[in-house]
Amino acid sequence: NGAKVVGLAAGSTTETLYQNRLKGDLNCENLTSINLDAYVGLTPDNPHSYHYFLQQPLCDNNPFKATYVPSGLANDFDAFFKEYAQIIKDH
Repeated sequence: NGAKVVGLAAGSTTETLYQNRLKGDLNCENLTSINLDAYVGLTPDNPHSYHYFLQQPLCDNNPFKATYVPSGLANDFDAFFKEYAQIIKDH
């Protein structure tokens, strides 16, 4: 069966890995993606945000079952981190 949840990081360090993944046959329809980082203050549609970066297809044109990306716009980061930690625990 293997992993059902994958943790993904964004940024230039991972670009080659993700580009190479596009050449494979990974089927993500039963996988949940929990993303590890975000820039504070950037909206998800900003081309410099990790949310935007991680929207690039990683799974041969089939989307993840679910995707969680941290918000860089939270009003209360302590509360947000607790909620995000719970998402991780729940998966």
